[in-house]
Amino acid sequence: MSFRKRLFQKQFFLIIPLSVFLLCVYKLQYDHIGSFSFGDEYNSFVMGYFMQKGRILYSQIFTNHQVLIAYMSYAIQKIFHPQTLYKLVFYHRVFVILFSFFFDIILFLRFRLRIIGVILFFEFLKYYFFGNLFLAESFIVYPILYLFFLSWSKIKKETISQKDIIISGICAWFIIFLREPFIPLALILFGMILMGKTMKKIKIISFSIFFGLSIVTLLSLPLKDFYDEVIRFNFLTGIPVQTQTGNSGILEIFFYPLFLFFNGKWNFFRYTILALDSIFLMLFIMEIVQKKYKECLFIVPAD
Repeated sequence: MSFRKRLFQKQFFLIIPLSVFLLCVYKLQYDHIGSFSFGDEYNSFVMGYFMQKGRILYSQIFTNHQVLIAYMSYAIQKIFHPQTLYKLVFYHRVFVILFSFFFDIILFLRFRLRIIGVILFFEFLKYYFFGNLFLAESFIVYPILYLFFLSWSKIKKETISQKDIIISGICAWFIIFLREPFIPLALILFGMILMGKTMKKIKIISFSIFFGLSIVTLLSLPLKDFYDEVIRFNFLTGIPVQTQTGNSGILEIFFYPLFLFFNGKWNFFRYTILALDSIFLMLFIMEIVQKKYKECLFIVPAD
């Protein structure tokens, strides 16, 4: 048996302790599954509920967020018919747990030891940052990680399979129609994966899937209301809030890892974020010192 095959088998069997770890983490989430600190979960629950009653999203239900989180809530409520508020919350948060577990296993099987640290770190901490709630941000991190590591593999000139390219198109569509601030990132990562002259036919198929899913999604919506609420409303309200401090507000968008040290209250959450941010900045500086400029240019928009 070759060394590469033995290494593959050893890494594959890590899926057992990884699954045990994930189940322990999810047990913590399950024990608090009925907590009523909804946050933006309210919006998704209400949108899904009124969609069941025949109301049309955007024209009869106002929201300035993307469509997929509402569709997901609608599907959960349509399938399980929750009769109490507790069951409504329960079904949605169990879905978050199942989605997370499924995608963690997929990510590990694809990227192996390269991503296991990210999975362990993220899953351990996400409960304390509301990652157990039925929020777009709770779902979106997984397809972003998939696209990020595929793009990183491409920068390192490693092999990307045809299956990877096909799945990347679906992931890009999912990100774009799940949470609007991540649209530029999804397009950048997907564009990097499609770059190059190899496997042109597969890349065309991947882009066609992405484009087709996007068109079908848009055609299912009242486009004028969608434009007014998701695009126009966010440009008129969201961006001015981010830039209300003038030039410093604009700079903060592009240099967020640095501004983290100067803004916010000092508490457990900030200590954790700053610890992660410090690791990121140290690794980024190491890349610069080692003259890996291509990797640095890739990391900036990904951050």
